[in-house]
Amino acid sequence: MSSITQLKELPKALQEFQSRFHACGLDGNNAFQKFEFTSLKATLLAVQPATALGLSHSFTTHPIGIDSLVLRLDVFHESGESFRSEFPIQLTGPKKTKDGSIGPIGPRSMQDIGGDLTYAKKYLLWGAFGLANADDADPDKADGPTEARGQTPPKKTLPLKKSVTPKEASPEAQPVAFLDDKRKERIAATLKTHPGKDQIIADFRAKYLPTLLPKAKVTPSHIQLDEHGDFLEPLLGITNAA
Repeated sequence: MSSITQLKELPKALQEFQSRFHACGLDGNNAFQKFEFTSLKATLLAVQPATALGLSHSFTTHPIGIDSLVLRLDVFHESGESFRSEFPIQLTGPKKTKDGSIGPIGPRSMQDIGGDLTYAKKYLLWGAFGLANADDADPDKADGPTEARGQTPPKKTLPLKKSVTPKEASPEAQPVAFLDDKRKERIAATLKTHPGKDQIIADFRAKYLPTLLPKAKVTPSHIQLDEHGDFLEPLLGITNAA
């Protein structure tokens, strides 16, 4: 792992990414607590354009004794440079009894640990790629461990200020609907051999990827959402998307 002060190409790529992208947006809604949040799906979608700049990342977990582990994020650049960030996760803790009181300390459930891992992945990515998110506006409303464990939320909450991406023209954020695998594969296969492929890709880029670098190619990985499918299928002559 390189020290951040020794890196040259990776910071340049991050600088280019951050000059074009700054926020994840909101795609989740907690009906019980009445707030919107940034999901892991939205976070991963927000950092995906970094791949066009030669950036990639991976997560690994590393046990520390029997009571905790570390979630490790490594960010890589095609030059061979990388940097690392870590987030601790507790494997043991006090348990909540049926009457709502706090019981003795013991092993935490996989559901609890999974919730913390999801929470940690988002925060590591937000920090590494310099992205704003819903939790920056009101940390008490983060969709982190408390929500994942199903614990009772506080009765009073503050209004949530949205983190708006450049694409969000409306003040009301809409839930993100992702394409199912079969539909995405059908679109990708049809596009590959379609005679009007170049123009369709150009139209798709102009509508959904206006900030994509000119030299970066549009790939099937950019076709992520239901609205992408709704746009492409008529142009490709796909009439049965079921």
